[in-house]
Amino acid sequence: MSSIGQAVAHSSREGYGGSNTHFHSMYPIYSFPSWSRGPSSSAVVQLSSSPELDLSKGSQVSSEFKTVHTQEKNLQELTALLLLCQRHSEPLCLQALYEQEVKELHATVDQTCSERQAAQEQSCYEEEIVQMTEVQVADARKKADEVGMACAKLGKRAQNLLMFLKRFHDREIREEKAMKVGRKRERSLNLKKLRRDGVMEKNKRMMMFDKMIR
Repeated sequence: MSSIGQAVAHSSREGYGGSNTHFHSMYPIYSFPSWSRGPSSSAVVQLSSSPELDLSKGSQVSSEFKTVHTQEKNLQELTALLLLCQRHSEPLCLQALYEQEVKELHATVDQTCSERQAAQEQSCYEEEIVQMTEVQVADARKKADEVGMACAKLGKRAQNLLMFLKRFHDREIREEKAMKVGRKRERSLNLKKLRRDGVMEKNKRMMMFDKMIR
């Protein structure tokens, strides 16, 4: 038990009949340890902006909870001692000191609660950011897959078109060659026919000339 608790228990056993002088002789003014106001807002755990949350935050928050619990217990002891001092007409300076300690403890508790709430809100905000980022990454991957599939389809269609154009071009070349060969043959046949007709015409004229001479 702390010195404050011992003083409260001892004063309770003495009762309320003692005088102020007896109270001062039995209970000297204790020098209470000054409780710190807890970690300032600048000392609160800096929450990381990365998607992975630091596991040490939980242990620090648990330690802060234990500190708050201890401070609340000390606050209760100070309150009880303040009431006891008021019953025994303790000097106003000591009462003011106790009241100041109580105010400081109240302020520390309020500040710790505010910082804890701010840390929880920041943690929730970062968790939402991580979830939104994961959703955006999933959407981006889905769109990338869709674009890749579309590109593959377009590439296949382009390849098929090129093959078709190549076959069409080859067929056109073959047909053109065949037409050229056909035209050559036709010209050759026509030329032969013209020659044959010329020879026949010449022979016919020669025969007519011979008949006329005779």
